[in-house]
Amino acid sequence: MQQGFERACQGERQVIFITGEIGIGKSALTDTLTTQIAAMETARIGRGQCVDQYGAGEAYLPVLESLSQLCGSPENDLLIRLLRQYAPSWLLHMPALLSDTEYDTLQRRHGGATRERMLRELTEALEVLTVDKPLVLVLEDLHWSDVSTLDWLAYVARRRATARLLILGTYRPVDAIVRQHPVRAVTQELQVHGHCMELNLPYLSDSGVAAYVYQRFGESAELLALASVLNQRAGGNPLFLVNMLDALVRQGMLREAQHGWVLAEDPHGIHVQMPESLRRLVEQYVDQLETPEQTLLEIASVMGREFVTAAVAMSMGETIETVETICTALARRGQFIESYGVTEWPNETIVARYRFIHDLYREVVYQRIPASQQARWHRQLGLCLENGYRTQVHTMAAELADHFMRGREFSKAVQYLSLAGENALRRYAYQEAIAHLQRGLALLTSLPATLTRLQQELIFQTTLGPVFITVKGEASSEVEQTYTRARELCRELGGTPQRFPVLMGLLRCYVTRGNHGPAQQLAEEFLHQAQHSQDSALLVEAHLARGIAAFCFGDLLLAREHLEQSLAFYDPCQHRDHWTHYARDPNVVGHGLLAWTLWALGYADQAEALMRQALNLAEELTHPASLAFTRNLAAGLCQRRREVQETQAYAESTLALASDLGLSP
Repeated sequence: MQQGFERACQGERQVIFITGEIGIGKSALTDTLTTQIAAMETARIGRGQCVDQYGAGEAYLPVLESLSQLCGSPENDLLIRLLRQYAPSWLLHMPALLSDTEYDTLQRRHGGATRERMLRELTEALEVLTVDKPLVLVLEDLHWSDVSTLDWLAYVARRRATARLLILGTYRPVDAIVRQHPVRAVTQELQVHGHCMELNLPYLSDSGVAAYVYQRFGESAELLALASVLNQRAGGNPLFLVNMLDALVRQGMLREAQHGWVLAEDPHGIHVQMPESLRRLVEQYVDQLETPEQTLLEIASVMGREFVTAAVAMSMGETIETVETICTALARRGQFIESYGVTEWPNETIVARYRFIHDLYREVVYQRIPASQQARWHRQLGLCLENGYRTQVHTMAAELADHFMRGREFSKAVQYLSLAGENALRRYAYQEAIAHLQRGLALLTSLPATLTRLQQELIFQTTLGPVFITVKGEASSEVEQTYTRARELCRELGGTPQRFPVLMGLLRCYVTRGNHGPAQQLAEEFLHQAQHSQDSALLVEAHLARGIAAFCFGDLLLAREHLEQSLAFYDPCQHRDHWTHYARDPNVVGHGLLAWTLWALGYADQAEALMRQALNLAEELTHPASLAFTRNLAAGLCQRRREVQETQAYAESTLALASDLGLSP
């Protein structure tokens, strides 16, 4: 645009159309340029605004507004004299600039001017006006303009005469397409023949959003995180971004402190309510859509930011082809959604994927749906996805759980929350695992009190226990409460296999707290039951439990005996997944604790070799909790060996691993 102004100053008329979605920054861009030009005092500037009008609208409205603005400048007399001489028919449309006598005289002489004469008159008048100084005209929101204004723009753009003239026109392509407004066709025709340029403004990039946040609030790590969170919500739309930041300031979530701006809470936990003005604006756009388009978007919003056409088609009662036709039309217009590729479901259905351009669009559309309709569509979409993924439903357990919970299919929601918790645990996403499992436990209370519900609760508790051991620590109240409740369930249900991990969980809690009696009792109970069953998997854990208790309470010889037996029973092929039930790998823990035991008994070389072996096993296993536990043991052993650098290295690596994964250090 700056280059366009420079060319206009050299006598090369320029017509530039600036296009982009609502809030993308068209007005801000023209404001910046005109402010810079005004500061240089090298050009005249006029602005006109189109408005949303019923019917055909007032002819030449933005052009007349810009002329009135120019005539209100200190050069009033000059401009009126030029218009009287070169464009008298235009003065008739600005009676406030004339006396009654002058108006009557002009009316008699030029009242019957034709369209062609009016186009020619104003163009020639403006060309004369630019002889001594360049002229910049800004015509905003041309998607609402009258046809006469577009005719004049096209006439000016096609003129070959020299003129130091820059015309900046802004419009929203989506509005033009929806309204079938001719501005789009006019600009395309002018562009084909080289009579104008079009500047389509893109969304802000991540770096652009960060730059704006930094410029307004300063630089800090938490503000960088905030910029990332807000950009996910705003989708790079400057208007949405600015409004959300303003809302945070108003709510006190973002406030100015002594040393700069600070956030009141973690940026990833912030939920920004959409300002009411933006909500109304988006709702207006939704209301302009045809009914099938509105229904499609509503069902799509139930699926989330991203959606697939097959699931939407089922809930709409339409064919996939019909839904994809509507989606293609909306995406081509840049309206609400955009194409997001193609995917194949496990049942071999090929489905097109789309997503909302902004999450804010999805939010507004979703909140328009009545609660009963939301529940019905969530239930239908859950069943559709369940059928589409068949034997691979576990891969999207969290999404299915959410649909069935919102669809009030609580029994299915509980089932998928359990799967989602297990999935998160296998990915070492401990906080997510806790969230899924606790939601499942809360939801269980809405189901009838049956034997099945007790069994489901036991599964949740025994899955949650190892997670709490890892994240909260063995002595935490969460660990004790979880395993105490699980033990009660085991007693109610009878001889369940889950009772063994439960005994181990309580044992670790009591040992860490120094509760000697209960810990010894649990260890002996566990060992007795394991020996009675002669199950090698149980014997591994039972001897480990007895060894842990003996070591922590000072019986080193007994500890050595049971730790060695635990390692002897361990089979990597059979027992490698024990950490999912017992929080840590028994082979790694056994080697590490036996190393400490041998050190205390005076076998320093054997202890060092065993600890090295424990570290190697933990690295191979790639289980973060077992690795952190072993590095912590290694740090303690190095400390006792007076190995300062090694102690520091193991301690720092343990803390770093714990911090990265949200573990209890």
